[in-house]
Amino acid sequence: MKLKRFVPLLGVLLAILTAATLTSCSILPQTEPTTIYQLPPASIVAGTEKPLAGSLCIARPQASGLMEGARIAVLPTPNTISAYPDVRWQSPAPTLWQEYILDAFQRGERLAAIISDQQDLFADYRLDSILHSFQVEYHSGSAQVIIVMDFSLADKATKRIIRSRRFTAQLPVDGEQVPQVIATFGRAVDAIAHELTAWAYQSIEKHTYLQTL
Repeated sequence: MKLKRFVPLLGVLLAILTAATLTSCSILPQTEPTTIYQLPPASIVAGTEKPLAGSLCIARPQASGLMEGARIAVLPTPNTISAYPDVRWQSPAPTLWQEYILDAFQRGERLAAIISDQQDLFADYRLDSILHSFQVEYHSGSAQVIIVMDFSLADKATKRIIRSRRFTAQLPVDGEQVPQVIATFGRAVDAIAHELTAWAYQSIEKHTYLQTL
């Protein structure tokens, strides 16, 4: 007898709980859509310089803190780091940079092969880097894109560093909207890519010549 009375009561309770759950779900705030951005491709094109012997491995840059993720970093005031809401890069910043550098060297067409450190292949040279700054900073109310990266080029056979150098870019943002910020990032990374590839080619060419002496 007690069991028969309990079963209908259980059904009523389940119906009430289901209705309450549906009601609570309907009033939850909806998540704003996230806009995903990618960097414009490098403007590097193949030149008339002679090809260089050897292959190059591009390692994924080291980074820490907000630089490790896909958020677009911004410093609204000195020593205060934040991120733009509802927008992000298509990949974490180190991956974004690795893919950009790979593409830049491939567009230059001066080396026999360009690979990433994710590929289980041997290369004659390795390019390592540390991503220190990849962000927007505000100074006196004006926004600027700031990029700071350290690069080192190594001979993989001897495991010795051939050369190392810090590359920086600092460009004012022409506007206040996120697309204008992204366009400025594009110009800044393109400027570094041109300097970096020229520096690497020169370093490899000089290293190859010294080995023949």
